[in-house]
Amino acid sequence: MRTLWLLAGLLSLGAYAQTSETENLYLADDGAPNFYNMPMPESRSLKIERNFAKGEKYWLLVVSDGESEASLMTTVSDSDGKVVARAIKAEPATVVELVPEQSGTYTIQCTTDAQRSDTKVLISVYTPDKKSPKDFEAMLKFFREITAARMEVAETLSKENISMNLHSQYASIVHRGKPHTWTMDVPAGVYSVSIFVDDMKSPIRAQVVAEGGEVKEAARNPGGCSYALVLQKPTRVRVTLDANLEGSNAYASIYIDAVTHKE
Repeated sequence: MRTLWLLAGLLSLGAYAQTSETENLYLADDGAPNFYNMPMPESRSLKIERNFAKGEKYWLLVVSDGESEASLMTTVSDSDGKVVARAIKAEPATVVELVPEQSGTYTIQCTTDAQRSDTKVLISVYTPDKKSPKDFEAMLKFFREITAARMEVAETLSKENISMNLHSQYASIVHRGKPHTWTMDVPAGVYSVSIFVDDMKSPIRAQVVAEGGEVKEAARNPGGCSYALVLQKPTRVRVTLDANLEGSNAYASIYIDAVTHKE
């Protein structure tokens, strides 16, 4: 458990360390997000849909953030609602092993009895028996750099009486010449959509689609771009990234931040 907690802390903080445990972990590279980070809803039950492949072994590392250390109970259900994998007990950090009998969409559900409203849940998906084309060290470096950049942006906005609060974060491995799409449900509100790839020299082409919502491109730089998103009602948002990568693959991450003006 101590190793899991250390690993979770490294991921959430973007820190770097090299251990024998991390050397043997490979993020899933199956076209679906392999990293999720988002606040626990007021209902104290968080649900994420994800596709899994038949017969593949997956490890789900599920962790509450280091401040609240809220215990989480995690289950995985198939499309019929049948629970096919679960944590042994509710803990702040745990691993759930899953070997799907059928390919398809599964629901990862995390629940907590904690009363704190600021609990964040981090879920990382690994394939322990199958190496991915990106190593763990590269991912940690990527998130560390993004964390520093986002802190600078938050400080700049704060001076203008604007605050950003993380709604959700998704990360995936993307490949050269293969556009990658994230789909997510976002409540009504004003948001900033930020996209990053770890190959900071690569130009990015992205498309943000929100039916009935207003989308406006805010900035575009090598290795990243951002959009403003205004939703009058809960909306399913689709973000498609096409990066002209110099290498064969890269880590890509999308942040959905709720934007509000301070009183």
